[in-house]
Order: sequence, then structure tokens, then C-alpha cells
Amino acid sequence: MIGGAIDPQHAVDQDPDPVGYPLHVAEDVGAEQYRPAATLDDLDQRLQETGEGLRQVEKDGEHSLEIQLPFLQRTLSGEFEILPLMLRSHNPAILRTLAGTLVTLLADKKFLLVASTDLSHFYPEETAKEMDMRMLAHIERMDPAGALEAEKTGQAAACGVSAVAAMLWAAQSLGARQAKILHYSTSGDVSGDRASVVGYGSAAIVK
Repeated sequence: MIGGAIDPQHAVDQDPDPVGYPLHVAEDVGAEQYRPAATLDDLDQRLQETGEGLRQVEKDGEHSLEIQLPFLQRTLSGEFEILPLMLRSHNPAILRTLAGTLVTLLADKKFLLVASTDLSHFYPEETAKEMDMRMLAHIERMDPAGALEAEKTGQAAACGVSAVAAMLWAAQSLGARQAKILHYSTSGDVSGDRASVVGYGSAAIVK
């Protein structure tokens, strides 16, 4: 399960890619109750071989991973383990490396890739929908590079676009060739406030 994190307070290194945030490659959420230590250690070792690595985050306010847990608990039967990662880099090379490492690590396992993100934040609903449709179009086309570029240039917005990109690259390596947009809505659909909304979308990646 991969989430995007843009809060710079826990960053270790300055990402050389000029995206406007002091970002770090990938971070373990640090929740012991769903931490498969052996898998994380293996992932960390494999990433270090590529020049990257993991850093544990404790008491971080980012909630992109936790917000997915109720959906997984309702959908999946029986017990399951979670490999929780927070990404702080929009560098395509780093995200491709992570995707490839995950594919290698999970090759002999039964698994589900989940990327967590909101879409645009606090625009009037008409503007938000235009931006969000651009981001969802990149996802539907299985275009991680386009999604990153749209976020970088301000044509679209997704706070967890790095998680989406890494997931799409991993899915492509596993043979997935298409995505289906399942639902789109904004916070205005619940609050009634159309002047400043947050966009939300869901998509399924299939072979």
C-alpha cells in the first residue's frame, strides 16, 4: 500500500528533481500493528542496492495509508499483511526503481497494489472537475509520466501522485495494460459547498 506525503518536516535528503518540496524517497509508516518487518527489511536492502532506502516515520500526521484500512477490512476476507510505504519523491527514476523493486520482491506472493491519493484541493468545483478529469485521464491511459508532469505543471493535482505513478509502473511491469475509472465525486457532493472542494476518484487496474 503506497501513499504520497508532501509534509517536508521528516525529509532527510533534498531530492535533486526540482519539484518544489524537500522530498524523500519512501518511508515506512512505523505502525507496528501492521508492519511485516521481514518484507520491509528485504525491500530496504534491495532499495539500498540501487542507492535508495527506507526510513521509518513515527507519529507522522500523514493519513493516506490509514484511510484505506476500512476499505481493505471490508473487502478482503481473513487476515492479511500490509506493506506500508509513504513516498516523498516525484523523481521518475526513483519511482521506477521502487516499482521494479516491489515487482521483484512480490513476484512469488499473492498481493494487491493500492495507491492512495486525493485529487485537487480547494478549487471551485468547475475548476476542480477540469483538473481532476485530466489526472484521471492519465491514470486511465496508464500514463504515470504524464500524471507526474500534470501535477508538476499545475494542469492537474493529486497530493499522492508519486504513489499513483509508482503503482502504475509496477502494474505495467506485471502485465497490466488498462485502468477503469470506477467513481468520481467532490466534497461538494456531501457538504453542498461548491465554492471550494476536494476531488476524489477511484480506479481499478486490470490486465
